[in-house]
Amino acid sequence: RTLQYHSVDALFQRLRADIDAAIAQFSRGSLFLHAGVFVLEDMAILLPGKSGSGKTTLVYEALSRGAVYYSDEYALVEADGTVLPFARPLSVKIDGHREKKPFTPASLGAEIGLAPLRIDVVAVTHFVEGAQWQPEILSPSEVVFEMVANTIAAESRPEDTLSRTALLIPPCPAVKGVRGEASDWLDWIVSKYK
Repeated sequence: RTLQYHSVDALFQRLRADIDAAIAQFSRGSLFLHAGVFVLEDMAILLPGKSGSGKTTLVYEALSRGAVYYSDEYALVEADGTVLPFARPLSVKIDGHREKKPFTPASLGAEIGLAPLRIDVVAVTHFVEGAQWQPEILSPSEVVFEMVANTIAAESRPEDTLSRTALLIPPCPAVKGVRGEASDWLDWIVSKYK
């Protein structure tokens, strides 16, 4: 596996990701949900999604607008349905380069959230070039399904996963759809739910 990487930085990023995934799988406290999380204009927004779905791009755009950073990889869901920060540096592809470059929230002028959050909006999305954001509204059961599909320990902790994800979402709105540019998507979310 070492030979697959062209730089020490890329190898280190992969090692960190593997360690984080192991912690997520075997954690006995928090439930690790694959998601980006930020607070923009007093709205806590949760972006569940697999790696490569564009969570980091959306979080990066939100931070450039003054959002408070919680995570671009995992939301740590507590037994009471609140979310704790998992504030790792963001790994962003810049100008079409193959390797991702790490950015600390501080380098973007962003504050890191510390307090447990109640989520205000859940948005399930991924990037498609030229797409128009025309989301569908998700029912509570559909939102729980999306959460479970993105929870690391869903198979080993099914009851805990269901109870925590059910507490996480009500009564916030939840939407799903493909999106185009991150800035357009964020404009829509802020104008719709602010």
